[in-house]
Amino acid sequence: MYRPIVLAGLFTAVVAGSGCDRRSGGATDVVLTEEQQAAVDAVVAQVEAAAKAVAGVAESFDGLDADSDLSGGTCPTVTAVRGDGATTVTVDFPEGCTNEYYGDAPVSGSVTLVLQLVSRAVSVAFNDFTTDEGTVAGTLALQLTGDASPRTLSGDVDITTSGVGSAVGTLEIQFDLVAGTITIVNGDLTLTDEASLSYSVDIDGLLMAPLENGNFIQQAGTITFEIPNSGPGPATTTIVITFDETSPENGTVAVAVGDQAAVSYTLP
Repeated sequence: MYRPIVLAGLFTAVVAGSGCDRRSGGATDVVLTEEQQAAVDAVVAQVEAAAKAVAGVAESFDGLDADSDLSGGTCPTVTAVRGDGATTVTVDFPEGCTNEYYGDAPVSGSVTLVLQLVSRAVSVAFNDFTTDEGTVAGTLALQLTGDASPRTLSGDVDITTSGVGSAVGTLEIQFDLVAGTITIVNGDLTLTDEASLSYSVDIDGLLMAPLENGNFIQQAGTITFEIPNSGPGPATTTIVITFDETSPENGTVAVAVGDQAAVSYTLP
């Protein structure tokens, strides 16, 4: 798995001028600046951390569908309590346990979901939920659609992952439990790293297959955002990151800056 570099360290490296060009070749003379590289690394790291957080929700669907109280599983244990008009599901990852979605990395903490049975509204709270990315705090306020796989949750996101940063905005997430995939169908997020640098990010069709690939690097879709333009021209520069089927294998993505040709770039 390609683990992100600590974001603060990335931006310290930029200030120190110690970056490098991680092009993978191709018939283009486009070279990403250190500032652009750091921005790409930061945004991908934050999206990956958010994806790992929402993956904890995937384990809850048996509980959400339960007609009565339910308890089972080991990593995680899933407990559902059917109440008056709502079902509360707790997905608990005992400390040090490993789960197929997260590979060999230990997971701990819990995720609590409350489903309103009539409106199908789902509220999600993270309780010291920890992956190798960091510990997640925050909430999701989502709407559940679909009575069988794939299931879709859409709505508001407000989460912070220690060592990575925060994600605030809206997401539409599709869980295909049969295929083992998670797709961020679309998203409009403000991502802020630990150095308080923020990016307004548009997400389109990010497809992840963590069970098959062993990581949360996307194998399709795009992330679009802007950074300040330090050169002549408009005040901001648009960056588009495109993932393909080789991205989970070797960490390479295509990065287009403004109207320049895309360059192949290897994530940390």
